[in-house]
Amino acid sequence: MGTHKNGPSSVILDNNKTELLSKYINGDLPYLYKVLSINQALSIQAHPKKSHAEVLHKERPKIYKDPNHKPEMALALTPFEAMCGFRPSQEILFYLENIPEFKAIILDKTFKTFKENVAKKDQKLVELALKQVFTEVMTAKKEDITKQLKKLLDRICKKDNPDVIKQYGCWW
Repeated sequence: MGTHKNGPSSVILDNNKTELLSKYINGDLPYLYKVLSINQALSIQAHPKKSHAEVLHKERPKIYKDPNHKPEMALALTPFEAMCGFRPSQEILFYLENIPEFKAIILDKTFKTFKENVAKKDQKLVELALKQVFTEVMTAKKEDITKQLKKLLDRICKKDNPDVIKQYGCWW
């Protein structure tokens, strides 16, 4: 619901006539109001900052339909869990160093760059390196993810971890 030209909302007036929300409030809303019923995982979304959204819209208007940023807020009517943002870079590095199946998904060069930039504590370089790590994980072939996940599960169960076996059964 909102004032976007591709799906503008209307307001019912006292005389039972309707008027576009944008006319009623004499302007546009800086956000899009959505009501979602989340029965399954939603896709990963990345929204640029306002200044970056303006540049992207100007450069590629067919892909970035408007120059607005997309701040989001969730108000849960029923229990739900959400993931927002990334773990701290030191923690991601710890997982890459200690979970070989995770590290196997990305290129060695990417891992090395990420590790070096985390050590330098240069936030801008860390963000660039994290972007590459994320891109490689999210664009990895399904077969590679499946293979590494199976290796991880096998390794966890071989450690004879009773909590994991109790919770997941180690049926694989």
